[in-house]
Amino acid sequence: MKFFALLTTLLLTQFTAFAQIEGITEVYTTPNKLLQTIGLVNAFLDNADTAPLAPDCKANRSIKKQKKCTEKFIYKNISNSITPDKIANIGLSKFSTEIDFIINELGEVIVTNITGDFEAINDSYFIALKNLPKFIPATKNRKPIKVPFKATFKHTRLGKITKMSLK
Repeated sequence: MKFFALLTTLLLTQFTAFAQIEGITEVYTTPNKLLQTIGLVNAFLDNADTAPLAPDCKANRSIKKQKKCTEKFIYKNISNSITPDKIANIGLSKFSTEIDFIINELGEVIVTNITGDFEAINDSYFIALKNLPKFIPATKNRKPIKVPFKATFKHTRLGKITKMSLK
């Protein structure tokens, strides 16, 4: 019975976080506005002592600020890899790409899956993630841990990323 109650609680918590992210429908043209609205949702990070840190981020901040800094770094580097020219060549008004990746115990980004309709866009994202510098890995009890992420990018034909979420 306790197991069922725990499982129900976990499922409701994850569904609520997912629903909050999926409910965003505004078009964002600046990374800061986008990041203020979405936030980093990751169950592994909720139990970690520190978040993975990008090279520009400071370790002496709260875990919430570490998450936000890392998210901003990832967004900036990935969004720069998709040019309006690439999107214009596709000819669709809207499309999305989902990326699963891990920041491992060594701080390396490991791409596990990219799902999208266009190979050229998928390849651009893969290259952008592989070219990210090493992160300082997340820690739990002072030991490095790997953290899985899922990023969803929604695009318009004009080359703007209208939505990004990291889970």
